[in-house]
Amino acid sequence: MKILVIRNDKLGDLINALPSFEIIKRAIPEARITALLPEYTAPIAEICPFIDDVIVDRADDAAVIAEIKSREFDAAIAYFSTMRTALILRKAKVKRTLAPATKIAQFLYKDRLKQRRSRSVKSESEYNIDLTNYFLKGDFKAKIPLLEIDEKTLRNQREKLARNLRLNAAKKRLFFHAASGGSVNRLSSNQAADLINKINAEFDFEIVLTAAPSEKPIASEIRELCDQKEKIFIYAENDGLVDFARSVALCDLMICVSSGPLHLAAAFNKPTIGFFPASRVESNVRWQPINDPKKHLAISAKDMEKKSMDSIDIGAEFERIREFIAKSAG
Repeated sequence: MKILVIRNDKLGDLINALPSFEIIKRAIPEARITALLPEYTAPIAEICPFIDDVIVDRADDAAVIAEIKSREFDAAIAYFSTMRTALILRKAKVKRTLAPATKIAQFLYKDRLKQRRSRSVKSESEYNIDLTNYFLKGDFKAKIPLLEIDEKTLRNQREKLARNLRLNAAKKRLFFHAASGGSVNRLSSNQAADLINKINAEFDFEIVLTAAPSEKPIASEIRELCDQKEKIFIYAENDGLVDFARSVALCDLMICVSSGPLHLAAAFNKPTIGFFPASRVESNVRWQPINDPKKHLAISAKDMEKKSMDSIDIGAEFERIREFIAKSAG
C-alpha cells in the first residue's frame, strides 16, 4: 500500500503531524509512506524511520502533479487542506483522498472528516491523529518520544557542538530560541534578557541562544543585555536542519515562543517552556507540544487584542518557571 501524507507548511506544523505518520506506519508496517513537504522541512524525513520517501513541494504545480501521478498512490491524506493541495490531488487522480472538512476545498476530496480546528478545543497533533484514526478505522495513540537519535550520533554531535561553541561538556544546556520565524511575535530582547538573568541567578546552565543566520542580530542583542555573558553562547550556524535537530536532542531544556524549535525539542521529549499569544487559534491548547504534558510549561500573554507578548510579566511568572526548571531540568 502506498500512502501520501501532506503537511506542506511550516516546521512546527510538520512536527505536529509526525505522530500521525508514525501511527500509520505502526498500523500498516508494510505500507510505503511518502511525505509531500516543502524543501526546508524535507530533511526531517532523514531522522524519521516512519517516512520512507519524500516528494519536495516546489512552486511548479505541474511537476508536483506529474510526480504524484507517477507514484500511483493508493491514498493521500492532506493534514493541511488548501485549494491548491486539493486540486493537485484531484489532477493527479489519487484513488482515495482525505482531508478535514473545512473550507470550500473540502468538496474536491473523495473523503473528509468534519473538524472545527479554529475552535481550538484540541491540540493540532490531536486533530491530526483524529484524521488518521478515521482513515485507519482505529483508535491509535501518539508515541513518546517521537524522535530518537542513536548514542554514537549524539556523542559525535555533543563533541561537535562543544568544539564549535566552546562549551563546557560537564554542564547542562538550556537552549533559548530568541526569534519566531514569523509564526508569532517573539519576546522582546529585554524580556528575554530578564528571564535569562533570573535563570542564571538560580541555576547553573550554559545558555545557548539558537537562531537562524538572519536572526543572529536578535541573539546578539539579547546577549549584550545579559549580566553573565560568559555563560551565554550564540548558535546561529549549523549544517542544516538535521544537524540542528541533533543539537536540540542534546539540550536539557528548550525555551522559546510557539515555533518550530519548541515543537522539535518536544519531539525528543525534552522539557519545554513555551510562550503563547492570547488568541485562541494560537493558544497553548491548540499548539500544545507533543512531549509528555508534565514536561511542558505554557506561559500565555494576557492581552487578547494584541498578538504581541508585551503583556507577559517575566517577574510575575518566574516562580512558576523556577519550579518547573527545578523539577524537570535543574
